[in-house]
Amino acid sequence: MKKSVIAVLLLIQMFTINVFAADLTWQDVLKEAKQKNQGLVKAQESLKQAQYQLSIAYSNFMPQISASASTGRSGSDTTSARESYSMGVSGRLSLFSGLADYSDLQSKKIGLEIEELSYQRTISDLVLLEKRFHQPFIGAGLSKLESKNT
Repeated sequence: MKKSVIAVLLLIQMFTINVFAADLTWQDVLKEAKQKNQGLVKAQESLKQAQYQLSIAYSNFMPQISASASTGRSGSDTTSARESYSMGVSGRLSLFSGLADYSDLQSKKIGLEIEELSYQRTISDLVLLEKRFHQPFIGAGLSKLESKNT
């Protein structure tokens, strides 16, 4: 009795795996893995941060402009009241900062390249892991995809 229950359960499990495998393609597996993999999400965020840091490094070479305006009133009654207005605009451009801006820019470029390579490595590792883990379940869908790409 116990053996027949186990055999029935194994048949049910094999049937459900085959049903899911028929609908599952390699692209579906990769899409889901890319959405749910925390390592890939972290790599994407690190890449974005490196891109922002590079933009900030470029901003050191741009002029900085500021503007101000103010108004004031002195006196207690309407006949002796004095109003004053002032406006100003100022600009600043760093012509030479001891090559600190240039070296910071180069450092941020290298940092971005490192993050891009790290992101590509994370995707490569994810694809390899998913291929090894899901290949038995994908079956015919994977072989069709591989034959298309070659």
